[in-house]
Amino acid sequence: MTALTILQSKILRTKKRLSSNVWYLPIIVLALLLLMTFLSTALRGISMPGSFGIVEAEFPVVTDEKTVNPEETWAQPRATIDNNAAIVILTRDRFYFGQLSSFGKDLSAVHNKFQIPHIDGAPDLPRLVLDLSKWQIEAKAGRSLVFVPTEDIPMPIVIQCFAALKKSGLFDQVILGGGLL
Repeated sequence: MTALTILQSKILRTKKRLSSNVWYLPIIVLALLLLMTFLSTALRGISMPGSFGIVEAEFPVVTDEKTVNPEETWAQPRATIDNNAAIVILTRDRFYFGQLSSFGKDLSAVHNKFQIPHIDGAPDLPRLVLDLSKWQIEAKAGRSLVFVPTEDIPMPIVIQCFAALKKSGLFDQVILGGGLL
């Protein structure tokens, strides 16, 4: 009788071990993670726009004083940038703006540059557009603007400021400048 009882308890323990569902939970969690990864990738691919980029930008071309062969054709420039063109410099703590000449040969003068501090670390774009519109009338600045962010500004902030300057309608061309500082 004791052998039968011991044998029955061993059989019951073996049945419990063989029928335990320990692996079902990790398999379900792994399957859910794989499904969520696949769905998020598929939804991101579906929701991406057809054109890459948020704001259309132009790259300026500097003309060279070389003779052009007859087989080479150059399109006429839409606008030229001179010393009267406006420039906006974006730094970590403020905007600086003025005419292009004021940041070149007249760099030491302080009466021809203007600054707008950021509010709580965020660029004050409405005030920039308002001050630029007032300044553009006074200074008789050109219809081209060179926007120069410093190298430590994150790209989303650069894109946001660039789009606000284009959307303002104050300038015909907004040109993203780099390597000027």
